Amino acid sequence: MCSSDLDVIRTVLCRLLNNPQKPDKNDLQPRPEQVRTVRRLVFRHGDTLLTARTGFGKSIIMHAVPLLTDKISIQLTPLNKLGEEQVRDIKRLPGAKPCLVTGETRHKNPLLFEQIRGLNFTHIVLGPEQLLSPDFRDVATDTRFVSMLGLVAIDEAHLIPQWRTFREDYGHIFQRSEE
Repeated sequence: MCSSDLDVIRTVLCRLLNNPQKPDKNDLQPRPEQVRTVRRLVFRHGDTLLTARTGFGKSIIMHAVPLLTDKISIQLTPLNKLGEEQVRDIKRLPGAKPCLVTGETRHKNPLLFEQIRGLNFTHIVLGPEQLLSPDFRDVATDTRFVSMLGLVAIDEAHLIPQWRTFREDYGHIFQRSEE
């Protein structure tokens, strides 16, 4: 492992974790596991599964990767309210342009999927129903979009077995679309 890679990742995470508008309150340091996980994702060392307790700081990992790679991330979240919180947090990061895809946001912005296809966002946050919608699957098979996709993250993945009993789409997120 190259220590300069780790130093760069650590420095970037430190900047993302701390708010430049409140320099007197900026003393957050990234955890070693956060640094190693981001390094793995940025330098494409393969699929990565991070299991960590609530409050560990998994979200900053998902938020940082697109900013470090100029690639797009898809973040699957179980609740629209959690998605709204994630988008709010992502918006505060320099260079981030997130979007939340829900039935409501689709209704408010009929061009949302064309904007996603046009690579207008750095972070796409959505639930399983939207992920599996024909409109999103159409975007997700666009070769230009696929070439810019750098991360697919499942937030709260431990809930999948439990949630799929009353949200059937959770049980289908791992299926390949038919060619």
